[in-house]
Amino acid sequence: MKEKQFIDEAWINIESGRGGDGLQTFHKEKNLSRGGPSGGNGGNGGSIYFIGDSGENTLLDFKSNRVFKAKPGIRGGSNNCTGANGEDLYIKTPLGTQFFDEEGNYLFEILRHEQSILALKGGKGGRGNSSFKSSKNPSPELYENGELGGVLKLKLNLKVLADVGLLGFPNSGKSTFISVVSNAKPKIGSYPFTTLVPKLGLVKHNNYKFVVSDLPGLIEDASENKGMGIQFLKHLERTKIILHLIDISELEKVKEKYLILRNELKKFSEELSEKKEIIVLTKSDLVEGFDEEIEAIIAELKPLNPNIVLFSSLTKENMTILLNDVVETLIASKDEIDEVELRTDVIFKYIKETNNDDLAFEIEHPNTREWIVSGKYVQYWGNRIPMQNTENFWRLYNKLQSKGIIDALLERGLSQGDWIRIKDTSFELQYFDDED
Repeated sequence: MKEKQFIDEAWINIESGRGGDGLQTFHKEKNLSRGGPSGGNGGNGGSIYFIGDSGENTLLDFKSNRVFKAKPGIRGGSNNCTGANGEDLYIKTPLGTQFFDEEGNYLFEILRHEQSILALKGGKGGRGNSSFKSSKNPSPELYENGELGGVLKLKLNLKVLADVGLLGFPNSGKSTFISVVSNAKPKIGSYPFTTLVPKLGLVKHNNYKFVVSDLPGLIEDASENKGMGIQFLKHLERTKIILHLIDISELEKVKEKYLILRNELKKFSEELSEKKEIIVLTKSDLVEGFDEEIEAIIAELKPLNPNIVLFSSLTKENMTILLNDVVETLIASKDEIDEVELRTDVIFKYIKETNNDDLAFEIEHPNTREWIVSGKYVQYWGNRIPMQNTENFWRLYNKLQSKGIIDALLERGLSQGDWIRIKDTSFELQYFDDED
């Protein structure tokens, strides 16, 4: 099966389902002209969830499909039947995906398999006229439209979720290393840039499992966008340990290469440069008989980093020692990592509901007979209450009056017979009683 193209950034639009409208109807029987109210409530609109899937490792699907919509709720039925809820939409997401809004504000991230996060709640279903029945109003004509669904534009940013990251120059033996220690089967060749995208491999050692990520080879000034490294250095931010793989067959360049790698990390991110590290001197089988030179190199490197392992993917020299060191380091840092994951596991809920604390409104008076009122509270109820009968009109009027909006209009000069328009809705108010 062909491997999916690796994509680590994408923009998408999500829209939760609108709530179903409530129904206005009355019970009908033979020889009964009009019975009691029997209009049912509308169903709730579908919500949108993102769910972690360890089988996904690219955002490619979000490049071809940029719009995701949940199903709307169904309108209420007669005989007090409630409409069906709209189906929720679950969007599979690679582990390590971060979500941001249009302004670049961090919202939440997916870190674990089957972790589910509610991103956008569906609209509430509107109430049918049977829900408004009371002793004072036994035969109401009141009913509601469903809430509108929410709309969000999101930026997705994938940072590969791995415990151990491999960093090194092109042709330093990273692909061969990951093929030897894990279940990964990367493309391997004796030429630069064999690895073009991050590769993940699962390692099992001493009843402990961890994930290794092989990144494309780094070159000097990668942090300044030279070569390919800058595209992938961010994926190291998720790792707990960085293994610096350095080809020891070029004895005289080992220290220089390590210092270049360290410098690139620091220029890219100070936090990245402070991660736990192990220097892995690869291709040791090519320098057999150069024991004194190797000891001299290790002595030079130890003041910079005492964690050094001589390794050969061909002979598997010191593989057990290296994996022991990695496991011990991961176990020692487990409490610290768990704490970080707990802090970043943020559930962001965008709930499309009236906020009674947000009563700000604006009044425009474009001509002598029209008043336009806008604001979250006003527009919310302007959408919810359909202007199809007198009872609904007075319900909306009373809501505006209870929040001081009618008084504000009167102070500005509203008079009998003026039109009140709720901005961004399709109805108008044409009645006014200055004694109410």
